[in-house]
Amino acid sequence: MSGPVVGLDKIDGQQADSSSAAAYQYKPFVDQRRYIRLLTICPGDQKEVIQCHLHAIPLDCLPPYEALSYVWAPWGSSTKGFILCEGKPISITGSLETALRRFRLEDKPRVIWADGLCINQQDLQERQAQVLLMHDIYRQAARVLIWLGLDEKNEAQDAFDFARSLADAISKLPDDSGGEKVRMFDEEGWSQGSDAFFSSLVNPWFRRVWVLQEVGLATDARLVWGGQELGWDLWARLCEFLANCKEGPAAGIAFKMSMNSIGSVASINLLNFKGGENMRVGHVLHLARNFNCTVPHDKVYGLFGHPVFRTFCRKHGLDSYIPVYYSSSYLDTYRAVAVRLLQEPDPFYCLCLSQWSPRQLVLRPNRSWVPQWQRHEPGLLYDEFETHRSSGSTLPSFFVRGDILHANGVFVDTVEFCSETVMLSGMHFEIRRHGSRPEEDIFQDVCNVLSVGGLRRDEGRRQLAATVNEQLVDCFSYFKSLEVSLAETSRFCGEHDTDRFMRTIQLSNMRCLFLTSKGYQGLGPRVMKPHDVICVFFGGPMPFVVHPQASNGEYSFRGEAYVDGLLKGEAIKMWRAGELNEQDFKLV
Repeated sequence: MSGPVVGLDKIDGQQADSSSAAAYQYKPFVDQRRYIRLLTICPGDQKEVIQCHLHAIPLDCLPPYEALSYVWAPWGSSTKGFILCEGKPISITGSLETALRRFRLEDKPRVIWADGLCINQQDLQERQAQVLLMHDIYRQAARVLIWLGLDEKNEAQDAFDFARSLADAISKLPDDSGGEKVRMFDEEGWSQGSDAFFSSLVNPWFRRVWVLQEVGLATDARLVWGGQELGWDLWARLCEFLANCKEGPAAGIAFKMSMNSIGSVASINLLNFKGGENMRVGHVLHLARNFNCTVPHDKVYGLFGHPVFRTFCRKHGLDSYIPVYYSSSYLDTYRAVAVRLLQEPDPFYCLCLSQWSPRQLVLRPNRSWVPQWQRHEPGLLYDEFETHRSSGSTLPSFFVRGDILHANGVFVDTVEFCSETVMLSGMHFEIRRHGSRPEEDIFQDVCNVLSVGGLRRDEGRRQLAATVNEQLVDCFSYFKSLEVSLAETSRFCGEHDTDRFMRTIQLSNMRCLFLTSKGYQGLGPRVMKPHDVICVFFGGPMPFVVHPQASNGEYSFRGEAYVDGLLKGEAIKMWRAGELNEQDFKLV
């Protein structure tokens, strides 16, 4: 289907001037906040140079058109292309040229919107203004064309046929079969197209942050890979199902490699661009962390089409959540977002979103309390304990002055020992005891911390598929498989399931175990070190780890922590009893 182009020639009226060798020059918009350009692709065959026209049109007068969703430069490609616009050459990326060539019709014009041409990429002011119109552009498009690129290995038909077959098979299975559906389909035999399907998910398009709103807002969307097409809704439902399956099919290593992309597709539904106005801004930004962009600012700007941002702007009479400035550092953009997040009802949720890698601490030691959205972080501990409050009934007490966040709270304890970073691919770390407690009790505490309190917690969203004793046996067996030295005890021997244990401790990945001077055990950010401080901020949801910088009360923020015995206001009770001291923490 292509949108009609009746009347577009009357809006602009320019004729192609093929005799001119000068490059195409964009005309400024009458109003950058109300106008967009649409591209009319002239008909032609595959061998002809692409010719087109650009028309500036008000948002409230748009004719039917299709919007293009694509990757500017796949895998870092620097390939360039060119087309003729109004008869004059204009340079574009190679991927955009192949897309236009694919979507050009032989017998009639086609009207589309593509950012690489419809926005003057050399005009910074125009780029900044048009970012705020992405919501309207993709929401009003008759169809979004998802361009996955050329089908160089002739895999597209196999991949799309397999997707249709799998979706059909799943739809016929009993509703209560759950994760068994994929296994049952596997028993029937996987078709030849399974490898092509899974390898297609490695395509960089599935990792772009901009695709979240481009597809999330679409009325209709179609995947286009070479000469093949498939409806987006079918693809998305299939990927969402696979992402929720605990065990994948026996489709080889390609399945494991593509799991992140399957989860990325499922994230579009989680973000709910058509009805997520009640979501948290910070949660939306966190869900998009694993998506890529060329310009770090776009980890924020690329989500402005989400209803949670638009609802905020309507409520406060703003044009945008924060001003769009590509000319300033992305670090200033992230700071502006953090200040906004601190104005929400649960302000210190912002701090739960701020986690650091060792390399970042060296490169950017300042503004440690500001979440770095370009980081790919582990899951939030906060999400497992949002019904708990480490700060009890206290209210937040803080202010921002310059680049320093002043937060009032309670100094709990100092860190005495930190393990190496827990990595589920191979946990090799040292475990220490506090005092003369029996080894079995210490081991049980370690298991409890690794499962983020799972051994003692039966409430909340996490459903554990094993009893306490079964988990301890699983944990003991897992450590033995890694040749970790543990005393043999009958209490921890028996039938075990190390895979079950691995699923239980997912939140431990890329964090470290720690022990404080008073004997608190916990799980914290991988950058924490001995002599760091465990604190509870007034109004804060979780204990936090901070690193003392100087004797004047300045600290570098390290991240949220799970601390056994400090999740239900215990620190506040000790403070009120005079056992702990209040402090103004200056986070730099």
